[in-house]
Amino acid sequence: MVVEWIDYLKKRPEDRSSLELEILLCSLKELTALKACPEELLRRICQYATHESLKGGGEKAVDILEEGSDFGADIRHNNPRSVTVITKEHCQFLLVDKSDFKMLFDKYSSEFVKINPDDNKPDANTLKNTLRNERNTGGSFSRRNSNRSTIRVPSQRVQPLMNVKDAGKLLYGHLKKKFPQLIKDKVFHHVVYKQCCVGSELVDWLMSIAPMLNHRDHAVGIWQTLIEEEILENVCKKHQFKDSDTLFYHFRISRTDGSITNEELNIAIKVLSQIGPDAFLRLLLSKKPSERTDQDVEAILKELSNIDGVSQMLPMVKTKLAAICTLEIFKKSGTTEVYYFKYDSVIRQGDMADYWYIILKGSVEVFITGKGVVCSLNEGDDFGKLALVNRAPRAATVITKQDNCCFAKVHKDDFNLALQHCEANIIRLKENDKEVLVLERTARNEHRSEGSSVIEGAPHKILDYLIETRSTDTTRLQVDGEFIPDFYFTYPLFMSKTDLYSKLLSLQLFHSYRGKAIDLEKAAGNSIEFKAKIIHTIIQFYLLDFNYFNEDPETVAFINDLREELVENSAFEEATSLQYASKCRETLYRNNRIVEVMRDFMFESEYRLYRNNVMYPPLPLNGRDKVNLEVYQCDHTKIPLEQIPYEFSVGEILVEAKKKMKEDQSTGEVYHLCEVKSNKDIIILEADERSIASKIGINSTLFLAVKGHVDTCTPLSRQNPTKISTPDGQTYFENLNILTTAHQLTAYDYELLSKITMHEFLCYINGDHQSEILSTNLDYFLKRYNEIEYWVVSEICLTETCNKRANIVKRFIKLAEHCKQLNNFHSCTAILSALLTTPITRLTQTFEKIHVKIHKKLKELQSIMDPSRNYRTYRSMAKEIKPPFIPYTPLLIRDLLAIDTKNEFRKEGSKLINFEKMRLISARLRPFRKAQDHPYTIEKLPNLLSNNSIKEYKYIRNLKVIDNESKLEELSRQIESH
Repeated sequence: MVVEWIDYLKKRPEDRSSLELEILLCSLKELTALKACPEELLRRICQYATHESLKGGGEKAVDILEEGSDFGADIRHNNPRSVTVITKEHCQFLLVDKSDFKMLFDKYSSEFVKINPDDNKPDANTLKNTLRNERNTGGSFSRRNSNRSTIRVPSQRVQPLMNVKDAGKLLYGHLKKKFPQLIKDKVFHHVVYKQCCVGSELVDWLMSIAPMLNHRDHAVGIWQTLIEEEILENVCKKHQFKDSDTLFYHFRISRTDGSITNEELNIAIKVLSQIGPDAFLRLLLSKKPSERTDQDVEAILKELSNIDGVSQMLPMVKTKLAAICTLEIFKKSGTTEVYYFKYDSVIRQGDMADYWYIILKGSVEVFITGKGVVCSLNEGDDFGKLALVNRAPRAATVITKQDNCCFAKVHKDDFNLALQHCEANIIRLKENDKEVLVLERTARNEHRSEGSSVIEGAPHKILDYLIETRSTDTTRLQVDGEFIPDFYFTYPLFMSKTDLYSKLLSLQLFHSYRGKAIDLEKAAGNSIEFKAKIIHTIIQFYLLDFNYFNEDPETVAFINDLREELVENSAFEEATSLQYASKCRETLYRNNRIVEVMRDFMFESEYRLYRNNVMYPPLPLNGRDKVNLEVYQCDHTKIPLEQIPYEFSVGEILVEAKKKMKEDQSTGEVYHLCEVKSNKDIIILEADERSIASKIGINSTLFLAVKGHVDTCTPLSRQNPTKISTPDGQTYFENLNILTTAHQLTAYDYELLSKITMHEFLCYINGDHQSEILSTNLDYFLKRYNEIEYWVVSEICLTETCNKRANIVKRFIKLAEHCKQLNNFHSCTAILSALLTTPITRLTQTFEKIHVKIHKKLKELQSIMDPSRNYRTYRSMAKEIKPPFIPYTPLLIRDLLAIDTKNEFRKEGSKLINFEKMRLISARLRPFRKAQDHPYTIEKLPNLLSNNSIKEYKYIRNLKVIDNESKLEELSRQIESH
């Protein structure tokens, strides 16, 4: 579903993150009533405003207030209301409580006068004289600000299945009852310690009963959590938890209540395993930097990378940060009064900067003298770095909001030493006294040998360095290190495809990379070696993006040109035909490839229904592929447009539509192509937008309208379906086999995923107006996520009886569980996200009829989407799972947007490409590419070939949904009115 800024307004003010407050700020600036509002006042409104949603029902009006209008500011006078305000339709409001409004008005009275000089007191007689007619559309229209719908990435914390203290007590109860031999008297240095456990034995025991813990550090983190929660303690009360044979610990609880079931124990371990890594990080940070081992630094780096404020930093900065940062804990919180504080502040306004802080646990408020609290910061946010870099006094005071807030901090001296160390490892290469390439010395790791990596560079010099550092072994059928994918996945950002291919064929490749040209005779003598490096590079490009290489005409032409260049040496003939790479790809996809099996099944099975319309095209869609479009006129007359290439712009589609209309273009009338949504919103498409079929909403329709008459376009009746079934009306969700449905969902999801090229992500983030490549396949994949989410909400809201509705909810929870077991996080998270939406969560009567075990299963599944620590639960799970898998792609989009926002394309004062940004982008894309390389097999999805699976196949590929959120909320109120 599309994420609106209103979603953040629905959250409690104290739960809004700093990023959400910024989004609210930008959105409020667009409201008519607040356009004259100064930013400082708007920020305060963002902190206090709440949300309310009301049904329509008014019949009479003396005035019509449109979106962005305000009313009710006279509450500060304590006078009765002078008018009645009635909603005409389902409306959503931004509210400011009376006491908060008075406080704001007292502080910003002069600004309020500027905003509303008439004191906002409506005169009923005047209003009657200015009666206006209601618009027919009931919606809104605008020009499209972005060619994308935003995918929902939940920011709401998921409540844990169990309290941490209760989980610790359950763990102790199980230990005492089933393994009492681990709790006994110990003697060390002639001292007897009563009823205690050995640290290493506790780790061994926990690893034996919790198979989900795949490293001893995970177990150490759980025991450290129990120490922090005062359930476990060192017998000497001097040590934190250590995996040691010589340190003893005893439990601070004397008894446990009742018996413990295996289910309760598993839940307790899952709760503790989610919190344990935080405790382990704090344990490592409590060590002095000089006492940390390489393993400690690596573990700190891994955990810090899960923090939003750190994850987008450059690799060498993160590594140094992990080595030098320390821990600080503030035991008591400050109060939240604006003018009087009784606190122990983290930093104080006006003090000289000495530390940079990253919030590991808890939250803080930022207070500026004269302005009060300006924002709140939460886990993963950082503060204090700017003053540290500028050597300026602190610009604000930061106060903790909770007890036991934990911070990672870096002292200014260590910070400066880290920067100096990074600079000492920099190599700057120049040509004609100008820097052309900046390298960093790197140590050996699993991805690369000891050498240098590119930090910045001119595009052609980055390519030169890539070729120079390649192997000459053209028979190696694996991607060599990180540099190849880093370059190939991101080169469209700084180099056109034509430039890349011409450069690879150019004699420039035989020049030295230290600015001195090699002698031409020597170049000719070494040309075979350089050509071998080029071939090896091309093969690895092919391995990264084989579909694109096979189908793109310009790429095929380049391969042919390269073959002609190398025809003089027959040794290269086999390599340039890419036979090695083809054999490698055949090996990967030969055994039970889903695409091939499903295609054969649909043609050969006696149950085939789509034999003439196979929905498994083997190759990605590109700009030259064609699609049939339906465009409507304002009177709902259909204009069928057949075989329109995806690469056609809106302007070109307009030309084709006008031809079909046989419109006399000499009239000079200007037409717009519009997207009309099911909720009556109208978006005027920009003339240069392309791949329109993949970008418009699920139930949106294209309309052709004369300029000035756009608001007469209204949705078609089919855009708001009243039931969901297969096209023949015979199959409904309640009739489907859930396991087979999960298999069909996964097969279809993988099919869509396998078509996406990595360059489409760049187009999606930056827009494809000027791009050589369209993001058509990625658009369809993300639209599918929205479609599944709306499908779940629609199915539930269209089920009228409570018992049936509860059964539908249970079936969706079971479906999500099956998808998780298949490692299909695409459909799994879409289903779970739907169950967290307002139309569903308000159905309390429905959820009361669901067994408590199903509720626990839902909470357990929803923990996958917990946004804490930058979605660490999901990220940790994704790193550990074995292919095949389908990733949670909306989170990948979120990461790419963050990287693009927080990292400059060129560093300040430099004309060189910031290649570290390219590395960050590539690092996010590599897991997605790995998922594409490991297809699902029939052994993994056996129900695809069951006799009745065609029913599920037909249903899953023809979902009918309601994508009108107002309609869904209305349906939700109708079936359960509270």
